Amino acid sequence: MKKLLFLLVGGLFFASYVFSQDLTVCGNSVDLSAEVENYTDFSWFCDDAVGVFSDANSLNTTFTLAVPFNEQGYLAVRFYYNATVGGDVVSDTVSVEFLERPVVNAGPDFTVCGLDFHLNATSSHTEGDNITGFWTCLGTGTATFDDATSAYTTGNYSRYGSATFRWTESNHSHINTEDDIACSDYDDAIITFYEAPSAALSMNVADTVACGLNFEFLRAETPEGGMYGYWYEENTSTQFGIANMGVYNPITDVTVSSYGRHDFYWIVSAGPEENPRLCVDTAGPWTVNFVRQPIAEISTSTGSFVAPDARVIFYNTTDYQDMENVVCEWHFGDGTNEDNCSESVEHIYAEADCYEPYLVVMSSNAPQCSSTARLENCVSVTTSIADFNVADIDISPNPATNFLNITSGEVISDIEIVNVMGQVVYRTEVNSGNVVCNVEDLKAGVYIVIIYGTNTASVACQLKFIKE
Repeated sequence: MKKLLFLLVGGLFFASYVFSQDLTVCGNSVDLSAEVENYTDFSWFCDDAVGVFSDANSLNTTFTLAVPFNEQGYLAVRFYYNATVGGDVVSDTVSVEFLERPVVNAGPDFTVCGLDFHLNATSSHTEGDNITGFWTCLGTGTATFDDATSAYTTGNYSRYGSATFRWTESNHSHINTEDDIACSDYDDAIITFYEAPSAALSMNVADTVACGLNFEFLRAETPEGGMYGYWYEENTSTQFGIANMGVYNPITDVTVSSYGRHDFYWIVSAGPEENPRLCVDTAGPWTVNFVRQPIAEISTSTGSFVAPDARVIFYNTTDYQDMENVVCEWHFGDGTNEDNCSESVEHIYAEADCYEPYLVVMSSNAPQCSSTARLENCVSVTTSIADFNVADIDISPNPATNFLNITSGEVISDIEIVNVMGQVVYRTEVNSGNVVCNVEDLKAGVYIVIIYGTNTASVACQLKFIKE
């Protein structure tokens, strides 16, 4: 900050035998001059010995105060000289008011966000003195002060950029009040005004759902020139773009480390290089619900199935980890559907056909994040074999504990016992109308007995039994 001191100093001239007018000077020294001719002796004097002359016996001399100013910032001193001219003593007198120079400080340079400012200068003013001060603006814009005469004031400026604000103080004369002689000092403070940013998202962010841990459509308005924006989420492991390179891009994707709701903010800031976040505005939150993308998996019991009572067991092996409110929609291919998330589902086909069932798995609060599983091959349902009388087959006891007796009016070729997971747990060749199966080692549960006849390579009959 540059300072300029300017002094209103009057010269002092003494005409012979004529009293001079009183004077006011800025500072603690004054140049005195007398015009006396043909003198044999000459001396300067002052009241109270408040200072010293550079040469008290010279017509032209400098007087410097040796005492401090009073509390009101001034000091009045009466000067006179005596000169001997032709045996006569002549004299003249003058009163000089010394004004203390104000010492002011407008405060440091600073930056503000917006166009409002607060100024706080250090003033020399004390109660009872004649010191006054005022603010002026040297910028190209227009400044409005709430009180331009107060060292501490607030106000508003009309444009962005830098402007110089000057605090000036003047110590006014107590003697020469009509001429308003003053001793002044000023100091400057430079204020740089930065435009307040306005952050905005550029999409409707209500009910946003992302399937998986990545969301591709974060969108915000591009900041104006001189400002920059960046994305923020409190989880430090969140990545905006590849290797977090998209954090400063208004259009980017984001990858999170956990499922659930995440809040994203677009922050725009402006300011000087040393404080680029002086002015900040935040848009958001943009809440995205990251939902686990399921991978549906199904299988079915083995063998062929005979209508009109073709009982097929479907197995759901989907992993539901990190999923909430799971919905499983079975579509059996015969026009019937069932909502069932059990590990196994039984369905009866009444007509012979090649059916293409499938399973859709989703979360009820994010149906767009669904997965569909289909079988590699259709489920083949055939009609009953005429040479094999299903009605003549009997299994007992049911439930069974150790042994299961199977009798048939036709010759049985083979028998398989399958658990609910579709795994064959017992197989035997029969070639007879009667067979006893040892089921003692089977675990308790529901099983399917698959019976093959000798006149066909397909399943002739499927019957359910319970192992106790």
